[in-house]
Amino acid sequence: KFLRGQVFLEDDELAGHDMFFDVAADKVRFPDAECGHCHGGPLLTTNEYLNNGTQEAATLNDFEDLGLGGISGIPAENGKFRVPTLRNIEHSAPYMHDGRFNTLEEVLDHYSSGGKQSPNKDVLIYQLDLDSVQKVEILAFLKTFTDTTFINSQVYSNPF
Repeated sequence: KFLRGQVFLEDDELAGHDMFFDVAADKVRFPDAECGHCHGGPLLTTNEYLNNGTQEAATLNDFEDLGLGGISGIPAENGKFRVPTLRNIEHSAPYMHDGRFNTLEEVLDHYSSGGKQSPNKDVLIYQLDLDSVQKVEILAFLKTFTDTTFINSQVYSNPF
């Protein structure tokens, strides 16, 4: 709706948008949060398999959870997981492939820290040092991905 001009974002949501998609002119106040590269497009995902730094591994064979590599048998794919959509993200905890984070704040802390080291960690996962205000602004923007019409629809409610 925002892209179609049907709704307008509040100041904190707009600041989060600018960091999420790296469109701000003020790169000091609104740094690139590196979100839009993986969570872009209408579905807010590229559907790629990437290593987002949730597991530390010295070599490609040291991942506790092999992820895609466990299915494909290709060591370079070890530790890679599908990038999920962010549609209705505030209602889909816990987060990550294994549910390791209970809150979106924990997810932002993970990405801001740069994650854990491994040989095939995606190059866009690095220490961002987002401050507390920037994290609040990104969270405000993430919550704009909530489709209240869908969430509250009786069509998709529990039939029991």
